Amino acid sequence: MVVGFVGLRAGGSVGEGLRGVRANVCDATTARSRKFGVVRVKLASGGNGSSSSVAEEKTEGEATVVPTVEDMVGIFQLDELEDKDSMCTAVVLNADGTASCGKTDGPVPVSVKGAWTLEGAEFVMRLVREFEAESGGRYTISSEYVGDAKKNLTYIEIDGVINQKYPKVGYFKLFSADDGATSVN
Repeated sequence: MVVGFVGLRAGGSVGEGLRGVRANVCDATTARSRKFGVVRVKLASGGNGSSSSVAEEKTEGEATVVPTVEDMVGIFQLDELEDKDSMCTAVVLNADGTASCGKTDGPVPVSVKGAWTLEGAEFVMRLVREFEAESGGRYTISSEYVGDAKKNLTYIEIDGVINQKYPKVGYFKLFSADDGATSVN
């Protein structure tokens, strides 16, 4: 038996994320309270020697490893989803509790100030981004990212909600990008 894990995006389904998985199984596992989900994929052999994939949602009772503050220091990829808009940004979590941003495929801010904390599995990051308006002025957007952190075999992932002026304006996924990169710019 082969077991692997894949992440899902909002608006998608298990079937879109897993090619070759039977549609009737996928339809049963797409409902989830959060916009991001985790599924377990098992490759099972059929009675006739063929194999088929079966998707199962990861249960809440399974053990997870909580990362330490030291584990969290480094380069991460921040995926944000608000309504139909999504954005990916390189983020550095520093040992002193500050956060800085690098390249993004969204609007490029003029400046960014950030801070983060980890208490148990609860991760909180606050980013204040300043943008230049088309009219020539500047405006700021303050975002708070609150989620649950878990340490997997080779990476750390955090998924949760984005709070701004109103709570739960979107969802995010933050995961470690330790691929030897020394810069996020």
